[in-house]
Amino acid sequence: MQGQLAGLSPADILSDIQRRKGSGILRFASDGVTRQIFIDAGVMVRFAASTHSKESLTQLLRQRGLITDAQLKEASTAKKPDELLGTVLARLGFLPRESLIAITQEHVRRVVHGALLLKQGQWEFQQGGLPFREQLDAGVPTPHLLLEWSRDVPDLGLIRSRLGSLETKIRVSPHPPEGYQSIPLNPPEGYTMSRVDGNATMREICIVSPMGEDTTLRALFGLIMAGILDNPAMTQAAVVMPERPAAAPRSGPDARAVDRTHGAGRAAGRPGAPPGAVLGSRVPGNGGAPRTRRRAKPPAPPRVERVRPATSADLEQEMLDRFQKLNENDLYAVLGVDNSSGSDDVRRSYYGLAKRFHPDKFTREAMKAKAEKVFAHITQAYSTLGNAQAREKYDEDLAIRSSATQERTVDTSDLAKMNFRTGRENFDKGRFAEALSFFQNACEQDPKKAEYWYYLGLTQSKNPRWKKDAEASFLESIRIDPCNADAYAHLGALYARGRLVSKAKEMYEKALQWDSTHAFAQEGLEALGDPGGGKKGFMGLFRK
Repeated sequence: MQGQLAGLSPADILSDIQRRKGSGILRFASDGVTRQIFIDAGVMVRFAASTHSKESLTQLLRQRGLITDAQLKEASTAKKPDELLGTVLARLGFLPRESLIAITQEHVRRVVHGALLLKQGQWEFQQGGLPFREQLDAGVPTPHLLLEWSRDVPDLGLIRSRLGSLETKIRVSPHPPEGYQSIPLNPPEGYTMSRVDGNATMREICIVSPMGEDTTLRALFGLIMAGILDNPAMTQAAVVMPERPAAAPRSGPDARAVDRTHGAGRAAGRPGAPPGAVLGSRVPGNGGAPRTRRRAKPPAPPRVERVRPATSADLEQEMLDRFQKLNENDLYAVLGVDNSSGSDDVRRSYYGLAKRFHPDKFTREAMKAKAEKVFAHITQAYSTLGNAQAREKYDEDLAIRSSATQERTVDTSDLAKMNFRTGRENFDKGRFAEALSFFQNACEQDPKKAEYWYYLGLTQSKNPRWKKDAEASFLESIRIDPCNADAYAHLGALYARGRLVSKAKEMYEKALQWDSTHAFAQEGLEALGDPGGGKKGFMGLFRK
């Protein structure tokens, strides 16, 4: 798959590959410079390479003072044909693994940002498994790169033209990139996400936004390019990858025949020739003008409706079994590995389970909602066990839990505090999928703590599919502690996002009954009473 960049943005190509979850090498060639981007399953750029002197990995290593010329020379000599330079430097002890990961990510950003600025040249996508894939499990998520690019696009007119009509309703993508909840958003992007409910148009979101229309449209554009939000018209217009590779060009006598046919077609396309005409013999008595004939259009193939096959009963039952045990299994059991398993075993198990239990595999809506929680649990297990520091801390907590079970001397409230503390750490870092399981455990182990239910509700409210669960958690927090103004206010915000105005107003007013100075509730109530959505009334929605 290849083509010209004239009139086509490299970001569109990268975004389309991400939507299709493609793996392979994306190449750009322009002005004698070739850039290669190694994409893994659409969601991660693992490596990059460039012939531009300022985008060279060796140049970057020298700039950061990480290697000497002598070390580089020794590494080049010791390098095997199928080995990356960074891997060699790490193998020889010249570069710590942490530095190698960091420099790889910086190099990826440098090469990709250079590629996304191109306006002319050629592009090619070679699909297939990545070379060197197993040498370093690092890289930069594709949504991050697309968001970073969108923040710096200088031409706002381009953004407006790409977004199309502002009357288009925006929704969260039905197939967002994996782990999108943990993607770091800037304040305009975070606010914009809070306004998207599937019913609001881009114009309505701009009206209530305190950042102004230009900043809000830029945030919408970046979130759509990153695959987090969905604008159907924009997504369809940006599709650049064909469903099947085009036929390879022919050579030899047949190719010359094709060239002659194409030449005839071009001649027929001159002014005066009917569309679809081809040159024929000259007609006597017609002034020597060429005779034309119209090609008969082949009959259109019958339209075949693609029906997605139903999920097998065995897979549904397996997923339901996992759903029932969400609060029982430790993270090693979730991934099906033991505590002595290496990082490679953990990664392989995660990818196998993520593929098997991805929510898109389940066609029934009730099953899909449960599958999302199972999938989040699997992702949280990998995020913890796949990170050396997080795994060490988890093992310490697990040892305490095991000791508590064996000796039966540790109150379950201590375990709940431990889970809540870890959940807060993940929540404060924006890792909501990871925080969810810990808050659920805390509520299970000590269900009388209003604070635990409150934070569980906050976490669940980050995902539109969990709004019913979020409502139940906030209500439980309020039942335990009827004086909790924060719980009333955030439940009001949840109702407001669902356009349940009367319920939202009631909750905001109850919050103010217990705390008359509660800014979040005041601003939420003011926003409900102001159809224009004045700037002052919505600033509070930036707060957690």
